[in-house]
Amino acid sequence: MKRWSLLKKIESDIAHHLVEYCLLVFSAICYLIFLSLFKGEHSKQLIISFFFVAYYIAWGIMHHARDQSLHLKVVLEYILIGALAMLLLRSLLV
Repeated sequence: MKRWSLLKKIESDIAHHLVEYCLLVFSAICYLIFLSLFKGEHSKQLIISFFFVAYYIAWGIMHHARDQSLHLKVVLEYILIGALAMLLLRSLLV
């Protein structure tokens, strides 16, 4: 029973914030395109990755601010996930 309620909540959240999630997916696709355009140029790929991670953090903060669920815990979570992503990308791109 809980599983269905979680799926309904996710479905409702996506329907309610469709434009925001489409913008995030579009940005992720652009990020992947830029990574492939600068294939082999690790410093440029790292800069592009930094900008995407910064965008992801800003997107998350704005998303929760609009949803009125923004708390320090949420901000720290986005920053930590972004830092972890940069650490992983840096190790892969260097």
